[in-house]
Amino acid sequence: MDKTMNTQPTKIDFVQYHQPGLESGEYQLTISQTLSVDDEAKATPSLTRNFHVAGERFHLQPEHIHSVFPPAHSQSDYANVFPHVLLSRNTLPWEREVYSDDNETPWLALLVVHENEMDKVSESIVAIGNIAEGVASAPDVNNLEPGQTNATKVAVVDIKKSLLDKIMPNEQALRLLTHVRQTKDNEGNLAGHDMATVVANRLPKKGEQNTVYLVSLENRLKSDGTFNYQRAGTTDKVRLVKLHSWEFTSTETIGDFATILKNMDSRVSTLRLPDSNTVAAPYLKNGLYPLPHRMRQGAQTVSWYHGPLSPRSNAETFDFPAKGADALVRYYEKDGMFDVSYAAAWELGRLLALQNTHFSTSLYQWKRRYAKTQRHGNNPTHLAGSVTDTTLEALPAQIRDWLTKLENLEGVPFNYLVPDEELLPVESIRFFQLDRLWMEALLDGAFSMGRVTSGDHALDDEIRALEEAFVPSATTISGFIMRSEAVAGWPGMQVEGKTANDVPLELIRRVALSPNVMLCLFKGDLQTLDLHLKPEVLHFGVAHDHKKALRDVNGQEIDKEGGGKLKVTVPFNDKLVLELPDLSKNISTKKENNDNVYWSGANPTSTHLALQMLEGVELVRFTK
Repeated sequence: MDKTMNTQPTKIDFVQYHQPGLESGEYQLTISQTLSVDDEAKATPSLTRNFHVAGERFHLQPEHIHSVFPPAHSQSDYANVFPHVLLSRNTLPWEREVYSDDNETPWLALLVVHENEMDKVSESIVAIGNIAEGVASAPDVNNLEPGQTNATKVAVVDIKKSLLDKIMPNEQALRLLTHVRQTKDNEGNLAGHDMATVVANRLPKKGEQNTVYLVSLENRLKSDGTFNYQRAGTTDKVRLVKLHSWEFTSTETIGDFATILKNMDSRVSTLRLPDSNTVAAPYLKNGLYPLPHRMRQGAQTVSWYHGPLSPRSNAETFDFPAKGADALVRYYEKDGMFDVSYAAAWELGRLLALQNTHFSTSLYQWKRRYAKTQRHGNNPTHLAGSVTDTTLEALPAQIRDWLTKLENLEGVPFNYLVPDEELLPVESIRFFQLDRLWMEALLDGAFSMGRVTSGDHALDDEIRALEEAFVPSATTISGFIMRSEAVAGWPGMQVEGKTANDVPLELIRRVALSPNVMLCLFKGDLQTLDLHLKPEVLHFGVAHDHKKALRDVNGQEIDKEGGGKLKVTVPFNDKLVLELPDLSKNISTKKENNDNVYWSGANPTSTHLALQMLEGVELVRFTK
């Protein structure tokens, strides 16, 4: 299996801010007019109306949080990425003020707390009227707005000043770490909603669980741009309104998205054991796997089995409907081994149907109704002129829907799909083609409800010829199954399947079978698979050596004379907090020798920082 990487071509524009037309608060609207009569101005009564612009203050609605990164409860190597939150309302960070008459500084901030610091943090729910109790510094809630009372409950987080003083962003950092992202297609047209992005100023700690808090800084800054701790001492706790929070774990050795995919096991590209020089080689190429087999008489042997995820298409046929699972057992006389693959599929279909009593009962009754009309018709046969109606009643929708789901492998146990871990090792991806014969056996097993006598078998044979729902689609269905930490770490990764001629394929089903196993089915013959992240998962990050390649205005990394990329050192303090003034100086120094660097040493904005600190979305391609 070949693997290549390139940058996803989706275009992203960074906007410094999107200020609302009106900030949250009280307003007064006065309307007056002057009439001119014979060139003499006549005053008329004016009209005054008061109104309130309501905006989020103590709570955010769930729909306002579009996504967070790193994903909540995920585990991966996040030690060199800055967490961020995407907000669906692009004006939200600028709808309130951090101090009076400042409408350019965001009132929202992200605070990253490491696991070994959680003893300095506590969370609670308090009434607005009691928000200042027990702490030395608290939000100013003297001016409550319509809908807010002293009894209104608010989520808060209390952080000791000794920690908060080192991780709290100042005014300049708040401005630089908040921007708006506009996603565009290759023609420059908007390809989605603008998203406000709030980025943390601190790196997670490797090997620990990290917690990120989205907090309100409304009226919490002083005019010099620093946080107002009021009377809080070093050991005192400072209370902040908590609008959202999530946790994730930064592991020791997993790696980033592209690195994980690039290093995945691809010794074989399909779901089968590696090549062997033994007599078993022809069986292994077809995806067969030896499993213990207990006979009815108590004897034990080893038989071949493969699931529906086959390495190649299968041209074999069986006579369906089958009279039982035994009719689908194959025996390889040369090697003295049974192949129970299709027998197992048939028996599984029968058991799944029996497990769903609504389906099995409805199917049995539907078949009995057809049998009755076949024998007697819909009209009494003793009446003169009666006609026997033997047409097949339409299959009930709930039966058809259940069979469709079954054909997409919904409800099929994982050990039937992948009979042994050896076929799908840790950090591996495998292509497959859905074995139509296996699926036919599965559907026939489900269809076998009430098939006991030879008459029942003949009836099922007749119904099966009339109703296509019990026969799998003739369309080629293919796909891949992946076992990787990338599934858990990036659940929103984009999946694009293509043919050998690079024609996109329709994705029929995508499902996470476990936290780290994903299965995808495509309509057609999958030959090329592209995996990449959504544009909104673009994040700020640095290399492990805290270096960053600088970019020009078009987002292209700049080559330096003599080869290599023009890089800058990204400085951090002892708490892994980004030192933005020092970073600005470092970049400005590089710009003095290279005008292509996109940066303004005198007054950098959030768009400058976003373009320089961005980690690109790499596209990883697997070719069967």
